[in-house]
Amino acid sequence: MRKCPRTWAQGTQLDSAFIRKEPFGLVLIIAPWNYPVNLTLVPLVGALAAGNCVVLKPSEFSRSTEKILAEVLPRYLDQSCFAVVLGGPQETGQLLEHKFDYIFFTGNPRVGRIVMAAAAKHLTPVTLELGGKNPCYVDDDCDPQTVANRVAWFRYFNSGQTCVAPDYVLCSPDTQERLLPALQRAITRFYGEDPRSSPSLGRIISEKHFRRLRGLLGCGRVVIGGQSDESDRYIAPTVLVDVQETEPVMQEEIFGPILPIVNVRSLDEAIDFINRREKPLALYAFSNSNQHPARAKLEPLLRKHVPTWGLSGRLLHNHTPTCDSSPAAPKVVKRVLAQTSSGGFCGNDGFMHMTLTSLPFGGVAHFTDGETQVLLCVTGRAQVCPTCSQLAAAGLTAVSHATVQEPVGWAATTASSPSTPSPTTVPACCARPG
Repeated sequence: MRKCPRTWAQGTQLDSAFIRKEPFGLVLIIAPWNYPVNLTLVPLVGALAAGNCVVLKPSEFSRSTEKILAEVLPRYLDQSCFAVVLGGPQETGQLLEHKFDYIFFTGNPRVGRIVMAAAAKHLTPVTLELGGKNPCYVDDDCDPQTVANRVAWFRYFNSGQTCVAPDYVLCSPDTQERLLPALQRAITRFYGEDPRSSPSLGRIISEKHFRRLRGLLGCGRVVIGGQSDESDRYIAPTVLVDVQETEPVMQEEIFGPILPIVNVRSLDEAIDFINRREKPLALYAFSNSNQHPARAKLEPLLRKHVPTWGLSGRLLHNHTPTCDSSPAAPKVVKRVLAQTSSGGFCGNDGFMHMTLTSLPFGGVAHFTDGETQVLLCVTGRAQVCPTCSQLAAAGLTAVSHATVQEPVGWAATTASSPSTPSPTTVPACCARPG
């Protein structure tokens, strides 16, 4: 009897194929000072849980945390696969001379280039989380106080020393006029009449950074705040207007409690302004403008049933643009998302996209290479833009969020000649077998 090949092959396994995830091996983690516990322990836990050995380099600027980590971690972690290295730029440079299997760096782009160059000598894969100048577009139809409350909170949080904080606001002159008094009320509400005495407002990390920030206060015109005290490394929550594109405050990441406002005449001009610059780590857009008539009926329902922290990320986590899949997403927010590129995007709020465990966190182009959660394996992928979209109604938080796959952009393929890296030594506790 003749057998049908289709029927016969269906139940016959001739071979098998599978994907096996393996640890990288020896991982170097260079941590920053602005969130010295979180941004040290999170990648450390991920690397160790994936089976890697780790050399950890905390920031020398956060001396107290650096000291505690060096004292406490060895009590609880196996020192045969873990080591803490203390010191400044010289010690970091010596570490980078060694060959690692993966390097995870969080810091500024200048040092990121040094790390990338050192890794390139050994073709070591890296994750660089570098921050950047994050735009915040405010549409004319927004409620100024709602926007001011949200912008002031995530701009001055940690004294502005946060990589995803909005670096500047783009809005029309009319919106600026309505936004300024609202920002003043928000700052007073959060930090009191005298922000210097507020326990909620921190200080600048070092004298060097303080002097740099104080120099930026001379850009444009100060309309809110502007006070400073070098002996206390205090800079008041500040808002600048009449800022020129060529001034230093618009040429470098601020990383402090200073918020410039740049006037644009239209959404088109705002999008063009954003696209003429390096792709940001985060991008924010505020708008009430909506192309869906169902929104008026949807808002009361969401206000009643959506919890404070919004819907579970896994309910709407997919690879389509969140704003396009949500009937409540403002069309202006959609357009900013569609016509710009950034590491993360949030509509009508801030920070929320990086708090969702269902979304990756990372950037594109100049400011980040790789996602900060990946220490298990590296796969070929399109760039992923974590996206969070929210209604602009006061008090209503995350409605929907997703990841958006974007093309990487220009790619070049070149032939390379084989090379043999020079032998190097590593800390004894993390030496590879053989």
